[in-house]
Amino acid sequence: MNPKNLFAMFEQFKGMQGKIQQIQDDLQNEKVEAEAGGGMVQVVVNGRQEVCKITIEPSIIINSCKTEDVEMVEDLVLAAVNAGIEKSRSLATKRLQELGGGMDVSQISQLLNLVK
Repeated sequence: MNPKNLFAMFEQFKGMQGKIQQIQDDLQNEKVEAEAGGGMVQVVVNGRQEVCKITIEPSIIINSCKTEDVEMVEDLVLAAVNAGIEKSRSLATKRLQELGGGMDVSQISQLLNLVK
């Protein structure tokens, strides 16, 4: 990265540092929901990509006696978690873009890594 670009990004970032921390704190409280299997598995993920809750329709557990049934439930849980994490990432990206005032999210991410 060009040192001039880095300096310009850092100057732009200096005024945003407190706001970024506030966004990170807020994202912990913002939740997204995702599901798989027509709602048989539901997942709640916060804006920091932490899985907060997984709900599984009891009937798919009660009826899962065979190995292939268990594998289906595992696949549904995996699909729901991955969808929830993707929604959470999109939410975080949107919040950072709103703050960034035209800065690319990757630039904001680079600056965050520099100040850690």
